[in-house]
Amino acid sequence: MFSAFTDCPQIEKLGWIETSHLMFRSLADTYDIRAWMRKIIHDIQDAQTGEREAAFPGAEPVGYVPAIVPEYQRIKGLFRDPNWNGACIFTPWEYYLFYGETDLLEQSYPSMKRYLEYLEPFLKTGRLEDCTQMGEWGELGEHTPREFVAMAACYRMFRIVAKTAEILGFAREQQKYSRRAEELRSAFLDNPECWQEDTGICGTGSQVSYGCALFSGLIPEKKRETAVERLVQVVEKKDFHLTSGEVGLKQVFRTLGEYGRSDVVWKMVMNRTEPSYRVFVDRGLTTLPEYWNYEELWYGMARSRNHAMMGHVKEWIMNDLLGIRLAAPGGSVVILQPYVPREIQEMHGKLLCSYGEISLSCQVKRRTEQVQVSLEITLPVGVKGILKEPYVGGIRQEQSVREKELGSGTWKEEFVFSS
Repeated sequence: MFSAFTDCPQIEKLGWIETSHLMFRSLADTYDIRAWMRKIIHDIQDAQTGEREAAFPGAEPVGYVPAIVPEYQRIKGLFRDPNWNGACIFTPWEYYLFYGETDLLEQSYPSMKRYLEYLEPFLKTGRLEDCTQMGEWGELGEHTPREFVAMAACYRMFRIVAKTAEILGFAREQQKYSRRAEELRSAFLDNPECWQEDTGICGTGSQVSYGCALFSGLIPEKKRETAVERLVQVVEKKDFHLTSGEVGLKQVFRTLGEYGRSDVVWKMVMNRTEPSYRVFVDRGLTTLPEYWNYEELWYGMARSRNHAMMGHVKEWIMNDLLGIRLAAPGGSVVILQPYVPREIQEMHGKLLCSYGEISLSCQVKRRTEQVQVSLEITLPVGVKGILKEPYVGGIRQEQSVREKELGSGTWKEEFVFSS
């Protein structure tokens, strides 16, 4: 986290830009990264191919964004992918959602449009694989086609640029990008390799297939609950082991959390057999490896044991386990809804948003026939909290309908659940 957001210090130490959006929430929850991320976003825009650069022999067309910024080197076969190059769209959008500042969106909008123009020839000719080289980097034990993951990213990018156009007051451009997004969604749903309407099977049936499509909003609304259940089933089939790479991992965790299935994520995170985060800790690791199977040899050497890219569990811990989720750009509205597994007796944490620190403490007392959950919540001035009934592991309950609005200050609330 100095200057560029680099990967491992011992192999490459390069500024791969996909982590700037995939890991944004995991970082911003704890650190004030406004100045740093503005610098990274401006670096990305500076590195984008313009008319002058495109005139050089062998150069990429106008609008291309390198996968590494600054591009000290270009790794053959690993420099084109929408989830990497698309950081010119995803990262400014994450910045806006978290900090609520529109000026960076305005500065980034021309770069966003240029990248979508760069993508169009690949999309129109159906040769998306020609600009998809990394795919689901780090996936283990399952296979999700690179084109599948890239198509989900492209759809999200067109939707984001449409929303950006709306925020900035460009109505015609908002309509243009919205139409293109729907065309891509229709192409996805009409492709049996991506979606089977009759069976509800998504992609190859991998964890990433369901997580990616649900997170991106590609699956029809009436089919989403079924798709979530299928995701849960494929996780259970893997005995709650992690299989996703760095793109899909965030999306699997966020999807399960959003649909109230943090119990599944908890089992994945705390699995006593590999791969899981629990195993990393049990083996004494203090940094994250690049791959789940980090002990295996790769081209005659041990791979990195100091990578940020699989750190998406941090976002889930804050947003779903502790249960603090921003519900409006900048954090003026937050959802407060912890998930309390059987093994948890207490939790404490803070989320740093534009208004200051939002803190939540949770104390759990378990008796034979009931569980008492006591919360203490502190909200800074300008923040409205929507407190929802916690999810409590091991107790049968309908999805929470009880909620309460909280203003700035410190609040104490208590919930009692009968077994």
